[in-house]
Amino acid sequence: MIQRASFGPSFPIISMAIAVFVLACEEKPARLRIDGEPPKAVFGTVPVALPKATVLDAKDQPLEKQPVVSLESRSPAVAMVENGHLVPLANGEVELRYHLPGTPLEEVRKVSINLVDRIELECPELGCDVPTGKKARLKVRFFHGGGRVENVAATWESSNPTSMSVDAEGVVLAEAAGVVTVSVKLGTLEKKLKLRALGQSEPDRIELSCRSENTDLFDADQGCRVRRGAAVPVQIEASAGGAPVVVPLLTWTSADPDVAKVAQADTAEALGLALGTTKVTARVGSTSATLKIMVVPPPCSETSSEMFTHKPPEGRSVPVTCHMERADTCFYHYVNKKNPTEAQVEEALGQCCCELRIKEEEPEEEGAVE
Repeated sequence: MIQRASFGPSFPIISMAIAVFVLACEEKPARLRIDGEPPKAVFGTVPVALPKATVLDAKDQPLEKQPVVSLESRSPAVAMVENGHLVPLANGEVELRYHLPGTPLEEVRKVSINLVDRIELECPELGCDVPTGKKARLKVRFFHGGGRVENVAATWESSNPTSMSVDAEGVVLAEAAGVVTVSVKLGTLEKKLKLRALGQSEPDRIELSCRSENTDLFDADQGCRVRRGAAVPVQIEASAGGAPVVVPLLTWTSADPDVAKVAQADTAEALGLALGTTKVTARVGSTSATLKIMVVPPPCSETSSEMFTHKPPEGRSVPVTCHMERADTCFYHYVNKKNPTEAQVEEALGQCCCELRIKEEEPEEEGAVE
């Protein structure tokens, strides 16, 4: 007769204890795994999402119930950790520490923080004048050292939001005529730019000026200097009731169109046609403005010389050759002033590369023997 073994009532308890022991062994944390690496370097001030950590057992299997892994910055002055994001604060290197509390398990990663040290801010593509009701995006660039920094979260501000507002992306909206200063700020860095919101009314005042390659080529008395065969932009300021308005298409006339004239399309340009001085007039409705234009010879890279002949007070003929490295001074004395004095001749020769050439017959020597 075969008797079956009986384990008695203690068998279920033993089995459960073994199962708990096995489970406990399997669930014991063995190491941390970073689920994706943090970036090696961060540029700018935009917070960066950091990867999470998973707790693994001795068999490199994730624990069924994941404990909370802490994440902290060991360099809080350079960058801090908030809600799983790295927040840059200063240039430098930060150590990120993943740690399982109550255990020696940890993982450390290093990240280089590169903040902005220079800002460039420019007007929109169509210029610093924005018609009311229109939007325009400002051109802003951020740099660290010699490199460009992208994705920078800067702060924008308008000195007069009722005239021109600016959003977080640097897009301005002109709402009422006026002059506004828009600034972009990043930490202690700030860059400002002056813009105008232009009204749509017909101007009651027009002002004209010009600039060429030399910023000192314009003043109210001498006007705008342009080299023969070249063109320089004409700046137009229009206002109505003291507020800036959109510059309309103006009607231009020239007192001497053979010397110079102005053409206006998207911009206005003074065209130098022949040596001399003239005045051009811009008009819209009953409003007008006048600009003096002086056409000077081209530089010596374009022509070898320009000849002018003058008579100083003693009546001697003075041919002058200008090689045009500084044609404006030479032209002012010898063309604009018809009868220069000897002092003015010497001044002109010192300020430009004109060469004074006096053609005189050499006198015969007295007592010459044939």
